[in-house]
Amino acid sequence: MIKQKRLLGRPGRPSQVIDARDLEMIGKNMTRTYKAVGPDYTLTKGQSLVVCKKVTRSKADFTWISEKFLNGNKVEPWGEMPLWITEGLPLPGAKKPLNGFFAVDNDKAINAGLAFRPPFRNYRSYMELEKGPSRICR
Repeated sequence: MIKQKRLLGRPGRPSQVIDARDLEMIGKNMTRTYKAVGPDYTLTKGQSLVVCKKVTRSKADFTWISEKFLNGNKVEPWGEMPLWITEGLPLPGAKKPLNGFFAVDNDKAINAGLAFRPPFRNYRSYMELEKGPSRICR
């Protein structure tokens, strides 16, 4: 469940997720390498969190914290703030920003048969896993 109200970045930033069960749809005898991320449309952080809020029936209010604020307070991406990579600035020691980190091209995988469960179903499954493995929704 969502307990934290402060969120990083901007709500319109792309976000990619994959449920391991979706990988079954590509085929068991594939020998090629695929960028298996989803969904098959641009899902934003804001949309993703709205779905999480709906699935969990949370009453959380979201407050977005700008990257400028975090950078100004010397918060280091990824190491000090897990799963956060700045959009316009490189990571410490890097020369270029990782702007495409949450915007990987998955066309090859989709053309090979990768299909995705709706995000609400994945989030509901994750929530059920927290209650116990026997309650996973399929």
